[in-house]
Amino acid sequence: MKILLIKAFPQLTSVLALAKGLKKAGHYVEVVVPRIDESGKELIKFGIPVQEVDIRSSLITNNFIKKRIIDVRGIYQLNKIFRNYKYDIIHFHLLRARVLGRIAHLLGDHSRVVSTIHGPDLDNLFYYYLEKATYWIDDGTIAVSKDTMNYLLSKGIRPKYYDIIYNGIDLEKYDAIPVNKWYLHEELGLPHNTKLIGIVAWLYPDNIKGHEDFLKAAKILLETGRNVNFVIVGGDPYLANYSEKLKDMAKALNISSNVYFLGARYDIPNIMDSLFCLVLPSRVREGFGLVLIEAMSRGIPVIGSNIGGISEVIDDGKSGFHIPPGDPISLAKAINELLLNEEKAYKFGKEGRKRVEELFNMEDLIRRNGEFYEKVLNR
Repeated sequence: MKILLIKAFPQLTSVLALAKGLKKAGHYVEVVVPRIDESGKELIKFGIPVQEVDIRSSLITNNFIKKRIIDVRGIYQLNKIFRNYKYDIIHFHLLRARVLGRIAHLLGDHSRVVSTIHGPDLDNLFYYYLEKATYWIDDGTIAVSKDTMNYLLSKGIRPKYYDIIYNGIDLEKYDAIPVNKWYLHEELGLPHNTKLIGIVAWLYPDNIKGHEDFLKAAKILLETGRNVNFVIVGGDPYLANYSEKLKDMAKALNISSNVYFLGARYDIPNIMDSLFCLVLPSRVREGFGLVLIEAMSRGIPVIGSNIGGISEVIDDGKSGFHIPPGDPISLAKAINELLLNEEKAYKFGKEGRKRVEELFNMEDLIRRNGEFYEKVLNR
């Protein structure tokens, strides 16, 4: 098949692995993103063409009129690509890609189009009505979790044909990276007996990923005298200086000397190796929580909010802990339980790795996407 993957965000993450896997399986693959970053450059080195199209106007401006002008230009650019290259399958990832891509497809293109819904992104009324007006164009819809599909159905979105395909990671690629437990300790100049607790997530404003709850939990743990430090990894996608707000909060809590802000990083497996545990205390419903399986693949115990797809990723009490969203006290208690019982933390790590191998591996993701494309083409 000739496949075009379109994502409305520069960081490719799971799409990068999907593109590589589809190419390895013998398909011709191209990718469109709003901006080519390190992951896009990695695809180019792998022999996969990557093109830039403005389909993420919020990365450029907050002005409503300017956004719409950029969107119209994006639709034109996408339609030109569709007509010039004639794909069998065009696969949209994230809301802006699927809305603009569907409209571009209607303007003259005979490919089959499918969308992957990565999370609950329809609470904004403007985006909800855009989705409601265009979802019927898709020939197939993939949801990354049962919760995400239930969310779609609850919003009155009734896809023609759909399936639930969990995200996956390339274990072969991850396992080829040597384990270095002291990777971050050496970078930060910390003694090896210091436990590092980490959160790896985009710095979305308004405490969406629970960064402020993370800092409050850090304060609680440090007051007990625990020998722990805290690591915040992630870039600011909207350039809203949310990291500065978090740094100010750390200062106000008097924990700045124990909290490290590392920004956007591309050495996530190595960072995971150095963590005692990884947390994702999201306050807003998550579609999946890919970073959790990245940690689990390295044998790191995880703690996440019992919300959205996170509850499907973590097997509570076996591979990690569920906590209520917006509850730093519960988060601190969960971390402390692992600090007090390292044997349990080790068992969680082992079970987490096993769970990734069984449910969230890249081989299944590639195979099931390929089968989904074939069913769409044959319908």
